Formats: sequence, C-alpha cells, structure tokens
Amino acid sequence: MLNFLESSLIVIGSITLALLLLWQLRRVWPPQDRKVHNDLIGWQIGFLGTTYAVIIAFMLSGVWNDYQSAEENAEVEANSLINLYRMADGIPAAPCTQLKSLTRHYADLMIADEWPAMGSGVLNDHAARLLQSMWKIATQAQPQTPGETAILSRVITELSNLAEHCRVRQYQSRSQLPGLFWLVLIVGGVVTVAYTCLLGVESRRMHIIQVGTTALMVSLILVTIADIDQPFRGAIRVSPDSFQVALKLFDTPP
Repeated sequence: MLNFLESSLIVIGSITLALLLLWQLRRVWPPQDRKVHNDLIGWQIGFLGTTYAVIIAFMLSGVWNDYQSAEENAEVEANSLINLYRMADGIPAAPCTQLKSLTRHYADLMIADEWPAMGSGVLNDHAARLLQSMWKIATQAQPQTPGETAILSRVITELSNLAEHCRVRQYQSRSQLPGLFWLVLIVGGVVTVAYTCLLGVESRRMHIIQVGTTALMVSLILVTIADIDQPFRGAIRVSPDSFQVALKLFDTPP
C-alpha cells in the first residue's frame, strides 16, 4: 500500500538511522573496547539473523501467495463475465439483450469505479446491485425450448460463480497482515541492525558498509511486504486488465 516515493523514503530513512546509531555508538564505545565481545555478539547475530530470516521468509511468502490468489481470482471473475455474455445468446431475446447490457456495464464498472475505490480502501455496493439485477433477469426468464432451458441453467451457474468471485475479491481487498505481525517484523529488523552496530570493527569504512547493507536489505524486504500486503493498493497491485480484455471480447464475434 506504499507508493514508490514512500518506499524510497523509508529505505533511505532506515539506512540513515542505522548509520547515525553506528556513529553515536563508535563515539561512546570505541571499537577496540567492543572487539573483545565479538565472539559473543557474532553468535547472537547468527541466531537473531537466522530467526529473523525465517520470519521474513514466512511473511513474504504469505503475502505473495495472497497477491497471486487475488490476481487469479480477478482473472476468473472476468472469465465468468465473458462466459455469461456468450451464454446469453442461448436464452430468449429480451433477457438476452438485458443480460448482455448488464455484463458490459459490469466490466465498465470494474475499471472505472470498483478498482479506484479499492485502491483508496473503499468498498461500495455497485457491483452487488448489478449482480442482483442479473439474478432477477435470469430467474424471471421464460425458456421456450429444452435447449434454452439447458442454457439458462448454465447461465445461472455462471452467474453464481461471478457473484462468488466478486465477494472473494472484496474480501481480499480488505485483508492485510495483523498489527502484531508488523510489530514482530519491525522490532526484529531494528534488533538485527542494532546488533551489527555492536560488532567491534576497527575499520570505519567496513563497518559502515556492513551496517548500511544490512539496513538496506531489511528495509527493502519490509517495504516489499508492505507493497503487496494489500493486493489492490500501493505501487504493486492487481490491475483490472482482465476486464479490459473482456470488453474487447464482447465486441469480437465468437
């Protein structure tokens, strides 16, 4: 849910704070005095680093799987809409025209209204009202032949799939990592970087590189998790391209 500028500022700020901590620590506790504790500090860094790496991997894998799931669900929702549009040709003329008009309006609504609203963290009931109208048309249609009856049954099934994926998408747009998980990630990152500052490294340049790269990697991973934590917000988000493709297919003869 972060944009590129916010992510960049967080990374730069994290590195700056880590280097300021290192500078202050070298003033009050010279490296040569800390050098005798390197064996103990090194063991603790190894333990903390391994534990934090496992936590980071778990969190990153979880939010990435959620992002891919949201992307896949949006694709399936658009595919259900396309199937609904195509199947409408097999039902009586009046409900066919109405249903095709509503499916086209649904795709337009996703692109122009639903996606910007989800990007702002807002949910509306426009899609639900459209689906309700589709249900009314499908359930009130009067098939005249066995073929129309069979197609209408498929239309109702596809409409049910569309409504299900719509609800899943709205749920996914609200889901995010709990605050406790973020507390663990941030505190773990601070402790890991702080312990690299405690090492007694006499070479100032080498110690700056060590602390700076550690802070860089930790902050980059955290902003990446923040970016994909909410799939429909931020710099990295699910796009409505599948519905744009649906609109093009509506105008393409089967």
